[in-house]
Amino acid sequence: MVALELCAALLLAVVMATALTGLTGRPLVADDSMQPAVPEGTRLWVKDAHKLARGDLVVVEPHPQWAGARKDSSSRLNRAMRSLRLASPAQGTRMLTRIVGVPGDEVRCCADGRVLVNGAATPAPPTGGNFFRVVVPEGFYFVSTDAPGGASSQCYLHRLGSGALVPRERVVGKSYSAGWPWARVDLARGAAPYTGIAPGSTPPRDPIIEAAKDPAC
Repeated sequence: MVALELCAALLLAVVMATALTGLTGRPLVADDSMQPAVPEGTRLWVKDAHKLARGDLVVVEPHPQWAGARKDSSSRLNRAMRSLRLASPAQGTRMLTRIVGVPGDEVRCCADGRVLVNGAATPAPPTGGNFFRVVVPEGFYFVSTDAPGGASSQCYLHRLGSGALVPRERVVGKSYSAGWPWARVDLARGAAPYTGIAPGSTPPRDPIIEAAKDPAC
């Protein structure tokens, strides 16, 4: 009887925690990868996103070979908690970044020193003067930090191919609020340069990637 009551209490706690995180999101402290739009140390709220758009600030679980990512070696219980979105991803596997290209977008760099999306210049920092062209397939996103030298899809195009893009299922969540009430950060300002870009073409089934080498990131 005691065991049954304990299981019921645990189940209720899981349901309540799931509902709470669904309503409020999970907290995250920003590193320096999104400066100047999001200052280092800013407290963000990250929530599941049913719809993603170009310019969104997101937390992703990148390909294991991305710099800073490592294999999850935690306990089975911790992995189960993360699958229920009751815990953050394993340390070293989550990255704060921005969606630069959505399915169907052509992302290229950089005759004039800027990263272009569907022919429009963006604030995304080019890395190492590398020339590339990508057409983002269905179910994937091209991502980049705002600050040079951070996690970016352009760093892995030649070596990892589609692994340089982030699949939808590896988008942990979207940040919809930043800062406490007395220290708010306007997330819309960082996304604004991407929102007016014309839509891309019909997304291909497989990514179209042209990159002779990967820059040193």
